[in-house]
This record gives sequence, C-alpha cells and structure tokens, in this order.
Amino acid sequence: MDAPAPEAQTPPPISIPVPQEWRQGEVRVQYQSVETEFIRGSGGTRMRLRFEGDVIVTWKESELRANTVVYDELTGELSAQGEVRLTDPDGHIEAEALQWNTQTRTGRANDALFRVQSTTFQAKVLEAENGHYRAEGVTFWLAREGRPPVYVTANRVSISDGRTVRVSGMSLHLYGVKLGPWPSWSFRLDRRTEGLRLPRIVPTNEGLGYAWGSDYSFSDQLLLDGSIESLLGEPIRSGLRLTYSLDKETANVRQLPTDDLGERVANGWFNSVDIKTSEHERGEVSANRNLLSAAIYGNRRTFGRENNEDRVNQWFRLDYTRSEEVQGWGLNLSTSYQRTQPAPGAPSVDRLLSQATILAPTYDFGGGWKSHVRTDVFSTVGGNQFGFVRGELGAYRQFGGGLTAGAAVAMSSEFGTPDFNFDRLYSRGGLLVRLDYDRGPYTGRYLAKWDERRGGWYDQEYELAIVADVFEPFLLYRRFPGEFRFGVRLRMDAFRDTVRRRIEE
Repeated sequence: MDAPAPEAQTPPPISIPVPQEWRQGEVRVQYQSVETEFIRGSGGTRMRLRFEGDVIVTWKESELRANTVVYDELTGELSAQGEVRLTDPDGHIEAEALQWNTQTRTGRANDALFRVQSTTFQAKVLEAENGHYRAEGVTFWLAREGRPPVYVTANRVSISDGRTVRVSGMSLHLYGVKLGPWPSWSFRLDRRTEGLRLPRIVPTNEGLGYAWGSDYSFSDQLLLDGSIESLLGEPIRSGLRLTYSLDKETANVRQLPTDDLGERVANGWFNSVDIKTSEHERGEVSANRNLLSAAIYGNRRTFGRENNEDRVNQWFRLDYTRSEEVQGWGLNLSTSYQRTQPAPGAPSVDRLLSQATILAPTYDFGGGWKSHVRTDVFSTVGGNQFGFVRGELGAYRQFGGGLTAGAAVAMSSEFGTPDFNFDRLYSRGGLLVRLDYDRGPYTGRYLAKWDERRGGWYDQEYELAIVADVFEPFLLYRRFPGEFRFGVRLRMDAFRDTVRRRIEE
C-alpha cells in the first residue's frame, strides 16, 4: 500500500513594506522604517531620526534619495548613505555619501557626479561652506551621458572669495593624449567681466587681421576694459574705458554704458533677432545699472545709419547711466559729455548727449495676447540742438508648440539740426513683424520691417539653430544693418550661470 502523499505546504505570505511619511516644516520624508534618538544638550533635547529603505527627502524644490538618511531636526543636517541622488532646479548630484544642511545649503559629497544640463563635473570630494567651494580629484567634460574623448582633469578647484576660481594641476585629455599638468591659474566669475582673452584672427576680403579685447576688475565696483582691431585695408581701431558702479549691491551684474554709435534700439525684440524673447528685451532695458565711466576711442564705426562712418574719434567721453524697473516700468537713462570728431581732418564737436528708453508694463488682453509699448528719446546739445522721439505700439502671443508671434507699429518725430549725419534715424517708422519657434532642440526666429520711405520691406532677419548635445550649430542673417554669421556655439552657459548664481546667493 502506497504511503499517503504529504500535504501541500502553504507558502508564507509575502510582506511588502508600506512607505510611511514624516514631516517637519518644509521637510517631508518618505521611508520604510525609522529609529528615533533623543539627544540632550545645552540647548535642550532634540530629536535625531534614522530613516531606512528607499528614503525620499523633499524640501522646497529639492529632492534627496538614498538607502539611509539621518536627519537632525534642530540643525537641519542630513547625512545620506547608499545610492545618493540629490536633485534641485540647478542640477543633479550622484554620490556615495552626502552631508547636507537644508537650512544653510552647505555640505560635503564624496565620489560625486554633478550634472547641469549638458555639463558634467566629477570629483572625489565636493564641499560647500559659507560661500567657499572646494573640489578635489576633478574631471570635467561636456556631455550628458558617458565621458567623451576630450575632457579636463584637475587636482583641485576652489572658489574662495565668492568670485575668483583657482585651479591647480589642470590637464587636457585629447583623444588619449594628456596635455599638462599646467601651473596653477585663476579666473573670475564676476558677471561684469569676461576676463583676459587671446587675440582673434579675423578674415577679410584682403587677407587676415586680428582683433583683441579684454577687461580687468580692480574691485567689485571698478572695471577697466579695452580693445584693438587691425584689419587689412582699414585703420587701426582702439578704445579704453574705465567704469565705476555707484551701487555696490548691483555691481556684480555685467554692466556697460549705453552706446550712441551702435544700432538704434538694438536691444528690442521687434528690432533684432539677437534679442530672443520679450523678457530678454525687458532684462536688457531695466537691468539695475548705476554707472559712471570715462573713455577714449579711435576710429570707431557707426552701425545702422543712413550714411555709416568708420573713422569716428571720441577723444573724451564721460558717461552716466541709470536703469532699473519701477512698478513694472523698464527705465534706462544715460547722459554723456563728449568730444567727437566725425572723420579725420573734420572739426571736433563738444556736446552733451542724452538717451532714454521707457518700456511700459505688459498688459494681458486675454486669449494669450499681451501688449508691447516702448519709447526711445535721443537729444544733443552742443554745436547744434537735435533730437528724436521714437515709439513702438504692438502685441504678441505665445501659441502652443513653442510658437510666438507678434506685430508692432513704429513711429517717430525729429526736431532740430544734427551735428552729424549719423545722428538721424535710418527708419522713421513702419510695421514690425516677429515670429519665433523654440521647441526642443530646434530654434527659428524671423523678423521683418516695413517702411514706405525705405521702399517697403527694407529689412528681413532670421536665425536657425539646432542643439546637438553640447553644441549648437547656428546661422544668423540680417539684411539691415548687414550681418551674416554662422558657426557652432558651445553650450556651457547653464553651468557657468548656475555657479555664478549659487555663489552670489
């Protein structure tokens, strides 16, 4: 007789941990298990919590993920271990271990990988404390995924005074070839400065020339910049300017006085495809400026005029510029005392020149349509009295799919007698039409200007660009004042601006 079959064994139930949640103020923690420790000190008793199991900590716009997180409720200190991921609007950090203070936004990460859009920064140690930043064992490259064959390494990178970056032991790795290490060097993150730059080789119809321009910051408020350009068949052009910011609190923003020989209203969205959005225009007009500058220029060019000159000397210029935003109004005012010579051998004119731009607050009409109202005023007093008032009145709308469209009417009135032909406006008024497409990696911008006195559509401008990882090939054409550019932009702006913003907070 066969033995009875054993009874089937029922498997034990599978226990799936249910995430739990803990909150304190802006800090929210999701976890599987928690241990509580009470610590007594001179300030009283405080609680320290140890969270385990796929922990997610969120505060403000930041999120931290890790296997284990220890949190001190009094100090705001976080200590994370195991598959650490920290994400905030500025970027993403991966690390083996992380200490972070949610109140002071300072801390330390070991074996860290820091990504800002298409820029990657890897370090053995990454520290931030009281405005001081330090990284050791650094590798830097331009790519979102994987390390490309071109990258930079350094023994140490530090930002010790809020704006000056010091790099030691830097090497360039180029397709398996290591160039370096180079001596220690430093540069500034000051928004007003571009720093020391090398001369550029410039192709011309008659051969090659060179152009050079650099600046130097003596302090947070004092900036010296200069330039020189030597092209075959043209005179040597040069300039030197000393600018002082009267407002120390806004001195860390790159600021330049208003130019009177450049293209009129070049910082307008309805006037140049170089201005990307209406918000870009408002930022250009109303950025905080309170500047005093002295300058001398030789053989300057004028742009966008009836008769452009290319050998204007300004033997002395003293400028004052003030701009800001007041209750939604963008205001930009400048006054200049100058001695200007329009061409070699012509008499110089001492004159007082004033310019103003007023950008009205944006009004929402409904249906996505918004208003655009801008006024520009120009006047001179010296050899003669002359001036003009130019206005723009229009509207624009941001449609779905990355499309923005708008149109405006421009009108102007001149009075008096100009000292020079290039003081006049090129176009007295007309119709301005703008179309922008900006979605994903694709960018397209189109601008057209119509003036009956100029024979109809006297200007058409467009820009085409496509983002390819860290590179952005682009093409830009402007019929008036006559400009054609093409090339590849290196997309490091996000990383640079993030670092600048974080050290200035």
